[in-house]
Amino acid sequence: QDLGLGRITVDPWLRAVGAPSGTFIAIGDASLSYSARGAPLPQTAQVAAQQGAYVARLLNRGYDLCGNTPGDLASSELQGCELMGPPISREAQSGDLVKLAALRGALEAKPFTFLNLGLLAYLGGGEALSQVQVGESRLLAEAGSTGFLLWRSVYVVKQVSPRTRFLVLFDWLKTKVFGRDCTSW
Repeated sequence: QDLGLGRITVDPWLRAVGAPSGTFIAIGDASLSYSARGAPLPQTAQVAAQQGAYVARLLNRGYDLCGNTPGDLASSELQGCELMGPPISREAQSGDLVKLAALRGALEAKPFTFLNLGLLAYLGGGEALSQVQVGESRLLAEAGSTGFLLWRSVYVVKQVSPRTRFLVLFDWLKTKVFGRDCTSW
């Protein structure tokens, strides 16, 4: 745990620093990870979602989170070992070409890299701030009602199913026609 921020410090593969050999992964607001430039990543849903997808890929592709440890050591001998490098694929070590092809030739996992897609902030009263970017290239920056329209469109698109998209749109329409429902249940 980083004493200054109360977050768990992680290595570039999101493994908790100081934990026994890749036994803990920390992502999202709980983790303190750094960008390629060395700055701490922000505590936002965008970072957490990208970290979650990265960890899911590591686990689904069968990477050994302990890292590059010698293959002749028993697992009981590895329990106290420090992290020794990037996670390596257990399946690729078996020599199976089909499994190696599924990993796209990546025996070692690449470190997590955050791709900044910008920010959206709802300000209330039909106004929002919107900044759309890919990496360091800013594509669009809007505020006010235009930013609010962009915020709403992204909000609807990020819903998990057509049903929830419809419900959100219908709720916004009801609110526009009848006003906010401020009655208690």
